[in-house]
Amino acid sequence: MSEPATVVVAGGVGLAATGLLAGVDMLAVIGALAGSLVFFTTTEELPVWKRVLFLLVSFVMGYMFAPGMAEVELFGTRPFKYTGPAAFGASVVVVTVALAIIKRRGLIAEPQGRQDG
Repeated sequence: MSEPATVVVAGGVGLAATGLLAGVDMLAVIGALAGSLVFFTTTEELPVWKRVLFLLVSFVMGYMFAPGMAEVELFGTRPFKYTGPAAFGASVVVVTVALAIIKRRGLIAEPQGRQDG
């Protein structure tokens, strides 16, 4: 006779999960995840722990910048009409630009052994 209780519990868990995800833009989540994974897989010169940290930063910031990038107009057109591609672009660009600024300021030393001579 525990079958009705199981159905009630499963229904309650489903409703709770739906309630938690009600305000989440799933297109932006998928775009930000894809962009952060592209960044993670292409930056082999960084140690794994730094790549994981930048993966998280890229994912979060890509999701957060998605609504703003979806509203950007260039020359009268909107290149990112939907939040998914906007989140993808934002998640790839945000950490790449941050790392370029950090390297330019000299806060990250260049890895040894990659010099000719």
